[in-house]
Amino acid sequence: MSSITTPSVSEPFTAPETSAAPYRAYDDRPYRVDGPISALAFTPDGSLRSVEEPGMLRHWDTAGGRQKDWNFLTELETAWAFNCTGSLIAAASNDVTIWEVATGTLSAQWEQPSWVTALAFSPSASQVATGHDDGAVRLWDVSTKQLVREIKAHPRPVSALAFNFEGTRLASAAEDKLIRLWELSTGKLSGTLSGHTDRIPSLAWHPNGKRLFSAGWDTTVRVWDIATCDPIILLNSHEGQVFTLALNNQGSLLACADSANRIHLWDIDKHRTVKVLEGHESEIRCLAFSADGKRLASGGEDRVINLWSADGKATPPENRKMGWHSEQDLMASADAFSVRTGMALSPDGRRMANISNAGLRLWDTDSGQIGLVPENGADLAAVAFSPDGHWLAGGGADAKIRLWNAKTGKQQGTLAGQDLPLTAVAFATDSKTLASSGSSGADVWVWNVSTVEPLLIVPDAAGGCSVEALAFHPNGQWLAVAGIDWLATSGNEGRVAIWNIAQRGGPMASMPGGTLSLAFHPNGHFLAGTSLTRTVRIWEVPHGKLVAELDDFQEMARAVAYSPDGKWLATGGEDHIVQLWHAGSLSLEGSLELDTQIKTLCFSADNRFLYTGNGNGSCYQILVQRLLR
Repeated sequence: MSSITTPSVSEPFTAPETSAAPYRAYDDRPYRVDGPISALAFTPDGSLRSVEEPGMLRHWDTAGGRQKDWNFLTELETAWAFNCTGSLIAAASNDVTIWEVATGTLSAQWEQPSWVTALAFSPSASQVATGHDDGAVRLWDVSTKQLVREIKAHPRPVSALAFNFEGTRLASAAEDKLIRLWELSTGKLSGTLSGHTDRIPSLAWHPNGKRLFSAGWDTTVRVWDIATCDPIILLNSHEGQVFTLALNNQGSLLACADSANRIHLWDIDKHRTVKVLEGHESEIRCLAFSADGKRLASGGEDRVINLWSADGKATPPENRKMGWHSEQDLMASADAFSVRTGMALSPDGRRMANISNAGLRLWDTDSGQIGLVPENGADLAAVAFSPDGHWLAGGGADAKIRLWNAKTGKQQGTLAGQDLPLTAVAFATDSKTLASSGSSGADVWVWNVSTVEPLLIVPDAAGGCSVEALAFHPNGQWLAVAGIDWLATSGNEGRVAIWNIAQRGGPMASMPGGTLSLAFHPNGHFLAGTSLTRTVRIWEVPHGKLVAELDDFQEMARAVAYSPDGKWLATGGEDHIVQLWHAGSLSLEGSLELDTQIKTLCFSADNRFLYTGNGNGSCYQILVQRLLR
């Protein structure tokens, strides 16, 4: 590993006061994850388990509204199922794997004769049923991994499975739009339920074993009489396809999620809607009732778990507290829905601007509470504080830049003229000059904030690449522009260019390689940038000579930041790991594994804290001392 020479720091680094916890979370929706949620289960103590793509298992304290621990399982499986107590989780694709949930350890694994399309535990968890793309249903002994029974159940792929509460019968649904009932002691067919006109993605038995509930893409939920195999009633108040359902253990309440992103709660005895729950922004994939039937958890493609009381009320306020998380919270081992994320810190470090799907929020960094919600802060993708702390600028989908008074949150101007959605904004040191760009365009606009007029348009600013990141040099005159050529076949093409915006002409320097994040060293002699090849590059400024390359990353790095005193370089990315490097020797001085991807980084002005903008829309404040080995 190379090293670079930086001026010495006159004062030694002073560690902040020690704390038993390494980070503080800022998030108004605490049950937020990185990927679409595939399965949920309450445990007997009332806590909640979740698993998301690609195989991240999490444990939630539902009383305190925080994550207790997490483990990465596997990214290879496509079907997931918890047992009824949430102590085991099974996953399957062309094999079946079973984990102990408490420790995240693999307890069993065996191959399958064909692709698994549906999965269910027996009530005792001694057996697991698999449905396959060849229409077969297979019953397996979990302890011996041996095949107990194979049933040629359907002519088309199986779409859903459900055991009755005694574990003596199994219901299977398939792409033939039929539901079949099987006696597990003999493997004999005991009934066929016919009536759905579209796919059947979910099944649930009533505790008394006399009724079965089925969800259909034909907009209905059907209640079946098992003795006669006839429908008792069609629950047809849904506006669209019904994706999943869950019945409480008491058999009194049924929850059904549909394509309108709503959950209908049904009184089973009266067959009437109790409540329609709204709050999800995308497809709801899974539902789970607590053992006492008083709470319902829901999750899906919007990467947020919502908790509801059985009467349809939302999560109580105490579940949304911010606070220091324990050491165990952190130190455990192309998306359908895009989570917006962006973060900027005020010069005095007292306020943090965060972009999430809820819009732009300003957090008080000391209290951990939302201090201000700027007006017109929806649909943003980039945000920046001016160095003097007066302005807050943000841009997004409408291609306009909004200027807010950072203290009041009142919008005081709009910069309009660009015709593409904006994804990057950056202030110069004078707080009067602002640069902006969009990732689908190649031009960079430079604005005079005082006059609300463009100063300069830099065409094709990154050498034929779409612009992904901007950074002003400490002198306020040089602008670094990073781009990626998304059409290149090699997957790592792109360019970084340094422009002198006070002069006309070509770039001062041009360096090859796709980049998502840039940061100048405070002395102005070096520029750091991520790459698409699991490295971080450091160039000499202004000539653009590559002087070092850091390569200790498991996945692609997405964010870089220098500390204001010039001593540290922080990096983070898709491997969930924040790393702290000595900016001069480039030795790795410490790291911390988080529970989410890192999208952006910035240091506080006093060098005490490092802030992360995360893939799940939250932000963390990390004590720098806790990063040091």
